Amino acid sequence: VDPTTGAESEKNFRIFHGGGTLVLPLVERADVMSVELMTLEIRTPEFFTKFGVPIIVDAIAQIKVRSDDPIAVATAAEMFLSKNEKEMNEIAHQMMQGHLRAVISTLPFEEIHANPEVFSQHVRRLTAADLDNMGIEVVSFTIREVKDPSGFLQAIGRPQLAEVKKLAELGEANASRDAKIGRAAAER
Repeated sequence: VDPTTGAESEKNFRIFHGGGTLVLPLVERADVMSVELMTLEIRTPEFFTKFGVPIIVDAIAQIKVRSDDPIAVATAAEMFLSKNEKEMNEIAHQMMQGHLRAVISTLPFEEIHANPEVFSQHVRRLTAADLDNMGIEVVSFTIREVKDPSGFLQAIGRPQLAEVKKLAELGEANASRDAKIGRAAAER
């Protein structure tokens, strides 16, 4: 049923999941579509966060055709039956990489770095809706690494690191002074 017009349409294909059927050679054609788990390695090029910090994100996603829902299988068949597994992966990969870049551009670097789980959930939520329209589900999505090629994180941490080093040196100097005073008192 077409949601905009309400008209019913008939599909010109049959779906057999985990079984077999008779195919009439001159009248019918059989195509096979994998419903197995697919792994997508997603790496963005250097891309800018909300406040202009360039980062590179390395992620991994597990996706598969929603074989538990006949409508999802039919949708996936319409979208991907003429494509091989590599082409299907490439379409999903490009879509997920685009959403990953879209989320990167809306968040500051500090939030991405401090809360990779929240960042990952944002991306998963965005991609899940689009992939669902293709009959595919996101089984898992994980951020493996966030790289900071410009050294922004180090620059932010330098003042805190300098303060910690200063306090450590001051503590050592005070401990050394107290030890010398204690030795001098003991020798007297």
